[in-house]
Amino acid sequence: MQRVAVNTIRHVAAPRVAGLSFRGDPRNLPLRPGFPQETHGTAQPPLVLVLDVDETLWRSHVPGLHKTQRRFAHDFVVEIKTAGVIGTSITSEDDLPPPSFITPDTGKLETHEIHVSLRPGLAKFFEWILSRRSEGVIEGPWIFTQGSTNYLNALLPRIDPTAEIFGDRVLTRSSCHRFQNPWPWVHKDLSQVPCGEDKGSHPERVILVENNAMSGLLNPDHLLMVHDWIGMNKFDRELSRVSATLDEVILQQRTHENSPPGSYADSLREITPAHDEFREELERLHRCVTNAPLNGQTDDQAVSEVWKQAVRAKTKLIGQQSAFLKTRPVREGR
Repeated sequence: MQRVAVNTIRHVAAPRVAGLSFRGDPRNLPLRPGFPQETHGTAQPPLVLVLDVDETLWRSHVPGLHKTQRRFAHDFVVEIKTAGVIGTSITSEDDLPPPSFITPDTGKLETHEIHVSLRPGLAKFFEWILSRRSEGVIEGPWIFTQGSTNYLNALLPRIDPTAEIFGDRVLTRSSCHRFQNPWPWVHKDLSQVPCGEDKGSHPERVILVENNAMSGLLNPDHLLMVHDWIGMNKFDRELSRVSATLDEVILQQRTHENSPPGSYADSLREITPAHDEFREELERLHRCVTNAPLNGQTDDQAVSEVWKQAVRAKTKLIGQQSAFLKTRPVREGR
């Protein structure tokens, strides 16, 4: 079994963020009918849920480093002490290319404020996770981010103060694999996520909820893509779409006779219209970033072109997924 180095996040007592409150012991949450524990006599292991955070669950804004959005409304502010590295992982189109923000390393600790805007529906999404986990159909969730451990240590006591959602299931920047220069992105290797009682690698069970397609170039079948959350649309409903899609994936896995046990990535691909086209586009982009930019292109031009193509592929996929969900019957919990 591959040994996995997991960055442990230590939680401390902290007040809950306004709007983020849960229903207590998940064992008391009602079971959702329609998720059989066995299908055709074959036990189904739970789906392993992995979540990106920056621009997927929340948006972090560091005054003086990030572009100021007049309509950006933060939910809380935390302070981080650093000797030069502020480990957010901004990946939106407004911050092309997506950097890990770095200030000059002076060798002395400096204090910076981080303004955090939570994605609408985050509390309800966490309740959905607790409910599905109590039913035994979801394992985790894990955080997998290119943000730093220092950055997550600052935020998680406010996001998950009792550790009932994430616990120590956190993979940060040191677990990401950087592409060669000049490509500024990272790859998230899902085989690093420990699954099940053996804590082994079972990537077929892993679904990654992610806003940056470049993070999953080698795992396109495992990507559940979301639009960037930049802290400006109070009517955003992406997390509701995510939970509805995952319910469909679980139902597909547990009701289709030919589904191998735990093959949630296959089920996601099967219910997603034109997913094969999306996968082909990501495979093409992966070939691009394993080579130097084309002759006649500057590094900036090459990065910009690849990023625009990745955003187009993601946007098209999300549009097709959203249209598909509108044709599905409304299920309990959606």
